[in-house]
Amino acid sequence: MVSLREMYRRVYNGPLVTQKDFFSLDHFLHPLKALAKEYGSTRDPNDYVPTDPGMADNLFQAGMTFLEEKGLWCMDTSRVVHFTRDEIKTSLAKLPERISFGDGTERITVQHRNTGDKRQPTKTLGGWGAGCTSPELFLKAHQSVAQEDIDFLQDGVITQIDG
Repeated sequence: MVSLREMYRRVYNGPLVTQKDFFSLDHFLHPLKALAKEYGSTRDPNDYVPTDPGMADNLFQAGMTFLEEKGLWCMDTSRVVHFTRDEIKTSLAKLPERISFGDGTERITVQHRNTGDKRQPTKTLGGWGAGCTSPELFLKAHQSVAQEDIDFLQDGVITQIDG
């Protein structure tokens, strides 16, 4: 697994790339489409939740290849952080089987699920750290999501208060 010190080094020394260039069609979308074709990862538009284990394996391998080739873009430094396939596999192997959020009666535990798992998935909605400059819209968006039949709400971030 990549150490914190090594991750810091990569975040500040990786290739400098603008957000526009990293997420461009040529750098991001076209290679994704090519990998989907290469790994036979086509989906049936009428099958909203595919359960074919072969497709899951193909998607996983395509994702591994994509991450290894393209890396992750760090918004704070505008640099690309690359990982080897072994580093990715080691990190995935160390993921916990379950993780808990909240406290007391509002505590929820999210468990790892596999393809074909009969347990109900954990239902979560929210901003996932997305920024919102309007406190009024922030509150309305969160109230709207909280009214849905979900297990937990992941909040966004207010990026400005009082200007």
